[in-house]
Amino acid sequence: DVLLTVSTTWSPPYKIKALVRCFGGGGSGAVGRNAVALGKAILATGGGAGEHAGSILELDPSVTYTVVVGAGGAGRTRASDGGEVGNAGGNTSFSGSGITARLVALEGLESYIATQVEPVELLRNPLGLTT
Repeated sequence: DVLLTVSTTWSPPYKIKALVRCFGGGGSGAVGRNAVALGKAILATGGGAGEHAGSILELDPSVTYTVVVGAGGAGRTRASDGGEVGNAGGNTSFSGSGITARLVALEGLESYIATQVEPVELLRNPLGLTT
């Protein structure tokens, strides 16, 4: 097994058939808001997971393959009284000559800020879910 966790170029030591898997960077979580003065709380969600793509490829040592590793979404901090949505993660890809389609795993989606809920409702329904 070869695990590449940073963007780089790479060539296998010999001709191989390999399962190549890419994982996109996950999105960052949102920042909620505690609006005590308004008698409400604004909930925030966690970021989305990065997507996965995989394929069995024939790799050749005479080819230099390009690996791009997508970073996770940048963390957020609350800069004002409002909540802040999260940031998307980055795409991850594996490419090189002889590969008919570039293998790409898309980024995780950013998180979002849920609607305002009454504090009493938080005790009954901490996730703010509706039925």
